[in-house]
Order: sequence, then structure tokens, then C-alpha cells
Amino acid sequence: MSSGALCSMRRALSVKEHELLALKAELENLKKELKDRMTQVQAMSRKLVVRLRGELSQREQSVSKVSERLRAREQELQEERLMKRRLLREAQQREEALRELQASTTSTQAALEQTNSKYERLRMKVIQAVYSAPGSKPPQKEITDAAIYFTMQKIIDDRSTFYQKLIQKGDKVPSLAIS
Repeated sequence: MSSGALCSMRRALSVKEHELLALKAELENLKKELKDRMTQVQAMSRKLVVRLRGELSQREQSVSKVSERLRAREQELQEERLMKRRLLREAQQREEALRELQASTTSTQAALEQTNSKYERLRMKVIQAVYSAPGSKPPQKEITDAAIYFTMQKIIDDRSTFYQKLIQKGDKVPSLAIS
């Protein structure tokens, strides 16, 4: 080989070594840049993960609070439904009791009217009997039950006295007892 060719090969080798060194330097720079960027990406990833975890935690807390409020509202709703059913049953019971009371009142009122009617008929018969007796004067104004009673008592007393006098006299008289 000739020295020119050798020289040329050495120059080419030198250029190639120089290019190799430049490439190695560029590779080192790229590795360093890649490492820096990886560090930045990792730092950003950690920050993002921390932020996302914080947001997730906040959302979980919000969901937990909403779930808790929802359970409380459901419990209140259940209690209100139970109260409504209870009140409805009580209202129905009261309506039934009211109907029974009205029926009882109607029945009692009818019985009272019937009793009053019988009482008035009896009273009128007693008044007729008392004031149709010989020697009694018919009443001039409305007569009270007490006045009727006293008048009847007087008639009974007078009759008993007369009966006793007849017995003392020795007359045979039937008994005053009514059978």
C-alpha cells in the first residue's frame, strides 16, 4: 500500500473517529437531555399523581357525604311513610269510632224521644187521674212534676186515713194493696 493511501486511510479514520467522538458526545448530550426530561416527566407525573389522588380523595369525600345525606333522606322518607300509614290508620279508626258514635247517638236519641213520649203520655194520664178526683180543682197554669207528686201523695194519704177509719169502725173493706 502506498503511503498516500495509508495517509488517506488515516485521515478517513481520523475523520471517522472524530465523527464517532462527535456522535458519542451528541449521544451523551441526548442521554443527559433524556435523563433530565425523564426526571421532569417523573416529577410532573408525581405531581400529577398527587393532584389526581387529592382530587380523587375530594371526590370520594363528596360522594361519601352525598351518600350519607341520601341515606339520611331515605331514612326520613321511610319514617314519614310509616308516620303517614300510622296517621291513616288512626284516621280510619277515628272515622269508624265517629260512625259508631253517630249510630249510637241516633239510637239513643230515638230511645230518648220514645221515652219522653211515654213519659208525657204517663204524665198526662196521672194529671187526668189526680185532677179528676172528686174535690180537686183543675190546674190554672202549667203544673210541675213536684206539684203532681204532692197532690198524688195527698190523695194517697187521705185514702189511707179514710181506710184506717173504716177499719177502726169495724167495716169490712177490701185491702188497699193492688195486685
